[in-house]
Amino acid sequence: MIRVLLLAICAILGLPALAQTGLEIIRLKNRTVEQVLPAIEPLVEPGGSISGERNTLFVRASAANRAEIKRALAAIDTAPRRLLVGVRQDDGSVAAETAGGFGVRSGATGNLARGTVYSTRGEGADRVDQQVQTVDGGRAAIRIGRSLPLQMRQVVYGAGGVVLAESVVYRDVGSGFVALPMLAGEWVTVEISPQQESLSTAGGEAAIRSARIVTTVAGRLGEWIVLGGSGQSAGEAGASGTRYSTRTGVERQRVMLRVDALD
Repeated sequence: MIRVLLLAICAILGLPALAQTGLEIIRLKNRTVEQVLPAIEPLVEPGGSISGERNTLFVRASAANRAEIKRALAAIDTAPRRLLVGVRQDDGSVAAETAGGFGVRSGATGNLARGTVYSTRGEGADRVDQQVQTVDGGRAAIRIGRSLPLQMRQVVYGAGGVVLAESVVYRDVGSGFVALPMLAGEWVTVEISPQQESLSTAGGEAAIRSARIVTTVAGRLGEWIVLGGSGQSAGEAGASGTRYSTRTGVERQRVMLRVDALD
């Protein structure tokens, strides 16, 4: 008898809470369900639930908890800022050559020694600037290039002997990047993967040069951020009889990123 009385009292005391629990449908204005759920789910009270799809949330909770969730959504469901992501890829080279020689010439007044020295220096640069517009938290990608014809030779061994087959294949060569910027005030964190490809004919043979970086960096809006770079050098020296020569070459690559806010 006492147990039945206690259960009845508990049921009566719980009626107001049960009456307040209900289902509310909330339409998002600027964000998607996937973007807001990680921040909203911890606010749902025990026994409540939240789910949704696209831009609609389904919240089952008490009236007080639903009001708390809507206050949080008012701060989260805002229009994402538009951003302009720019990547600059520099590819520079410096080549220098020094050569000289000497000889002895006989004349009426005796032997005359004569020597010559000359040097040359050349510089080249290839800069690629690319920009793409996206929003805070949105993934952006851009790639610009062209298809280059490359001659391919293949040796085929068959019953009739060795046959040299030649054909032309096309290879896509270009530059671009994939970026995911995320704002925190005036600071931006970017997951980025830039890639640059170019055709090289060093040594008389065509080859594809490729450089790629995968990294996450952070910096202020409107400022250039150096992602990385590479460099290599080569040298050659030779001498023959009365002549000598030296050749040096340096190649440098640098990649930089900049994110600007458009609103």
